[in-house]
Amino acid sequence: MPLFEIVIALLLAGAILSAWARRISVPYPALLALAGAGLALLPRVPREMDDLPGYAEALRRASEAERRKLIELRAKGVIGDDAFHRVEEELDWADLHAEAQRSIV
Repeated sequence: MPLFEIVIALLLAGAILSAWARRISVPYPALLALAGAGLALLPRVPREMDDLPGYAEALRRASEAERRKLIELRAKGVIGDDAFHRVEEELDWADLHAEAQRSIV
């Protein structure tokens, strides 16, 4: 998938998540973190990509960004301890899954 199509798909996904977050009265960043964790749990890493190390690095950076945002949300009081720990656990599982995928490829 060319870069332009990926960017458009990500923008569309962000817009859908934003609308959905408003509709169900959930903070958008929390929903974005959950969506990112869910995406990381997909059962396969695209093998058709030419730059798998670059892809793995992008996933690692995205995971770090999700964790930073999660910590920021907790520090600002947007989410409580329970929500923080639930999302943190999901991110931990996503990281473990991503690590397992990297060792397979």
